[in-house]
Amino acid sequence: GYGHRGIIFTEIRVTAKGEAFFIDATQRFAFPPTLALFESITNLGDVLIEGAAGNIITPEIEGKYIVQANIFSEWAEEHWLPVYFPPKIDRYVKLFHCCKIDGVYNVIPMSEKWDMIGCVVANGNTPEEAIKKCKEYASQIEGIGIEIKTDAIDEAYEIFKKKKSRLSR
Repeated sequence: GYGHRGIIFTEIRVTAKGEAFFIDATQRFAFPPTLALFESITNLGDVLIEGAAGNIITPEIEGKYIVQANIFSEWAEEHWLPVYFPPKIDRYVKLFHCCKIDGVYNVIPMSEKWDMIGCVVANGNTPEEAIKKCKEYASQIEGIGIEIKTDAIDEAYEIFKKKKSRLSR
């Protein structure tokens, strides 16, 4: 109705009582979950191109669930950081402010210090499958001071299961 032909995400707040209310419409990709979305929507290019032309097409989703674990390194706040992982998981590792030199990804320090250097994503047909893949990929990522808090995935999954069981009552 307003002629907008790009991405739009909505932001909501959820109260302690579980009530949700709308707070903002943003005409940009949401951060950080969009990086996971990029690996879930197999026809993302078509969705974006057609959407810009005013044609709405249905996204094709790979896997019913997707998991994302953020990658941190305090070292990267002030130093170039080579990050090593097997080429077979390349599409699942999303690094920020990086370049590839002689086949090795390097995270470049920015003027704003921030220890989050990227994320690792995985999808699956069950939550357990997506979690298992994400942890497997995360275990293969190496670099100075790299920390991937995969234990947070388990905590989030426990919360998800509790919420889901409450909703299904």
